[in-house]
Amino acid sequence: MAAVQYRPVRETEIAETAEIFLMAVTDMYARHGINASAPERAVIETGYRHIYETGIFQVAEVGGRIAAICNGVVRGPLWFLSGFWMLPQFQRQRIGGTLLK
Repeated sequence: MAAVQYRPVRETEIAETAEIFLMAVTDMYARHGINASAPERAVIETGYRHIYETGIFQVAEVGGRIAAICNGVVRGPLWFLSGFWMLPQFQRQRIGGTLLK
């Protein structure tokens, strides 16, 4: 596996991070037999743009491609982990722990 780079998300990557979420949640639904539709992309992008502007939003990049996302809502001195998603092909490769730090 290529080296992993951890960094803040860029505003121009909001659509890509929404796609990562949708791919990861669709995979999770399938693995667990959940019969539900994934949220609409526009809704996810709106939420992610808000978190980008007001919270914490980090990515793990492998080989020049975003492989995982981690974000949190911030209110004053408090924050809440609101998203932690990884593309299925990168799961179980010890990428997520560092992203969460």
